[in-house]
Amino acid sequence: MLIPIEEEKDFIYSLIFDDSEKFEETISNNRINFERIASIISSNRIEHFVLNKLKPFSRFSKLPKFFFEQLEKNYFKKAIPTLKIIEKVFLLSNKLQEINLEHVFLKGIALHDQNKNYIRPMRDIDVLVNPEDLTQIVKLAESLGFKFKNKSNESIENFINNSSFYDLPLMTDDNGVFLEIHFRITTKSDNCSLKDYIFESKRLIKSHGNNIYIPNPNSLFAHLVYHGSQKGSFNVGLIALVDLVHLFEEVDKNEVLKISE
Repeated sequence: MLIPIEEEKDFIYSLIFDDSEKFEETISNNRINFERIASIISSNRIEHFVLNKLKPFSRFSKLPKFFFEQLEKNYFKKAIPTLKIIEKVFLLSNKLQEINLEHVFLKGIALHDQNKNYIRPMRDIDVLVNPEDLTQIVKLAESLGFKFKNKSNESIENFINNSSFYDLPLMTDDNGVFLEIHFRITTKSDNCSLKDYIFESKRLIKSHGNNIYIPNPNSLFAHLVYHGSQKGSFNVGLIALVDLVHLFEEVDKNEVLKISE
């Protein structure tokens, strides 16, 4: 992965933090290597964000045409598998609601905005359930074509009883859609207060005509911070920062602090 130099950081951060003055100053210096910038943006999976920010506005005309062409090319490479993931989320969500199995979809689909021209990329499906429902959701996932990517002799109970695990082994289908079934968020303890809060405050939204349970903004924000820091060791890329900035105005900061204690 390319490490951004100062001018490249200024370009990207001015977009993330809506600093139009810094953006204008950065591009007027004519020191930006737009091939490098396109590579940095793509490796951090934020083509959707940059395209949504720039293309509808006059900023578009001030930047090289090939820059947008490269971003769109890389965007569509990610958009096609993302659409397959979204389709599978809807199928799984409908099945889970039919049998009234408590669940919440995390991260990717919870950040999906159907009103944007360019959608946020997803790499997998993350769904949270209670430990006692793991056997049932595995059978349901198998009925939708999922299977464990690597066979394991470990029983589901062994994963639940080992506090270093927070999910089952990865599942996948024939289209390469990955499914992570979580039964807690944090490790090192059987008691996961963040999981409890996510369930207690979950909300039902309608996406493309489908009902989906996702976290409320406060618990989603807290989970993203945990995922990017303690779990991801601050090495999850700029997409995490883009997600947090996007959510920032929606959250109750005091409530997020309480959740994080």
